[in-house]
Amino acid sequence: MNKAEDKNKENTIFMKRYTGFPMPAYAFLPGINQHPNKNHQQIHIPELPDTGELINAGNWQNAPAYLYAIDIFNQEYYWEVHEILEHLWMNNGKSSETAVFLKGIIQLSVALLKVKLGNKFGAKRLLNKAMIHLQRQEKIYLGIDVEKLIGECERYIQGEINSPPLIRLI
Repeated sequence: MNKAEDKNKENTIFMKRYTGFPMPAYAFLPGINQHPNKNHQQIHIPELPDTGELINAGNWQNAPAYLYAIDIFNQEYYWEVHEILEHLWMNNGKSSETAVFLKGIIQLSVALLKVKLGNKFGAKRLLNKAMIHLQRQEKIYLGIDVEKLIGECERYIQGEINSPPLIRLI
């Protein structure tokens, strides 16, 4: 285990989980640790059931991959969130209301990953892109208080708060 992985474990925040799936083997940090596709000795992200349904405001509570993405977001596995939500984004048609929102969460996750990698400029740029997609939804969407999440991310990326943002589904 390298220093980046040790640091990630030290900063792990424990909160309610929405699924029982195991956490990824480690938080992939590009340029710092081994890419999961190159590590054939362990499964990085568990295989999640593919219900084949589109996620929307009426059924997100029953979408295991979406709920798992929230679980791992809250544990700072940002690259892994991107991997899972990208699949859902494509399944939802890339331009549907839900797909656009998922794209915003993907960009938000990558912005937070960039903070972990010390790239504050890149994080701010991606946060701005994410906000365009997320702010298309008012108040609460797919269980997420959009305004609260954006505000926490802004304050975290600007260094006003030390704890990374969490998603508490409503």
